[in-house]
Amino acid sequence: MINRTWVESIPTHWDLPKLSELVEVVNGAALSSDGFSRDDGLPVVRIRDLLRGFTRTRFAGDTVGAPFVGNGDLLIGMDGDFNSVVWSGGDALLNQRVCCLRPSPRLDNRFLSYALPLTLREINDLTFYTTVKHLSSVDLLSSRFPRPPISTQSRIADFLDSETGRIDALVNKKQRLINLLEEKRTAMITQAVTKGLDPTVPMKNSGIPWASEIPARWSAAHVIRLARLGS
Repeated sequence: MINRTWVESIPTHWDLPKLSELVEVVNGAALSSDGFSRDDGLPVVRIRDLLRGFTRTRFAGDTVGAPFVGNGDLLIGMDGDFNSVVWSGGDALLNQRVCCLRPSPRLDNRFLSYALPLTLREINDLTFYTTVKHLSSVDLLSSRFPRPPISTQSRIADFLDSETGRIDALVNKKQRLINLLEEKRTAMITQAVTKGLDPTVPMKNSGIPWASEIPARWSAAHVIRLARLGS
C-alpha cells in the first residue's frame, strides 16, 4: 500500500485526512463485450474517452447495476497514466477500469479536480508495473489529501478557474500562430522547390500531381533515377 503524500506542509488551519474520508469511489462495471455497438444503446465512457471528452461506443446489453455519470463528474482512468478529467461528454454508462469520485459536502469538486492530479502523479511514480500500470482504489483512498475550509477551497478554485482559463486562452492563441507559421513554412518550401526563386520565368505542366507547374527549363524525373536508398 502506498502511504506517502506529495504534500510537504500545509497552513496550520488546514487538515490532511485520507481521501477515503472525503470522497466516494464509484467503480465502472464490467460490461459484456457482446453488448457494445457503434449505433445502438447507451453511450459508454471508456478509458480512451477521457482525454478526448466524448464517447464513441454504445452499449445495448444488460445495464443492471452499471453506474451512470454525467457532466461535472470527476473521472479517473485506472490503467496507464491515471488521467483524471471533469467529464463534459453527457450522461453515459461507466465502463470498468474507469472510476468516478463523488466528493462529500466537505470537499469542493473543483478544488478536488485541481489537486487530484498531484496525488495521482505520486501514486503513478510509486506504482510497480511490468507492462501497464494499474491504479488501486486502496492506494487512492489511503492517500492523504490537503483540505482547507470549504470557503477557502471555493476561493482557490475560483482563482484557478480564472488563471488557468487565461493561460489556456494564451496557449490557444500561440497554437494558432504556430499553425499559421507551419503553413507558411510549407508553402515557402513548396514554392521554392517547384517554381524556383524567379516568379517571372515561363512555366509548364509538370505531370506531377503535387507540383502542378514547374519552370519551363526544368525537367521532371522519377526519384529512382536521381537517388538510391542507403543500406
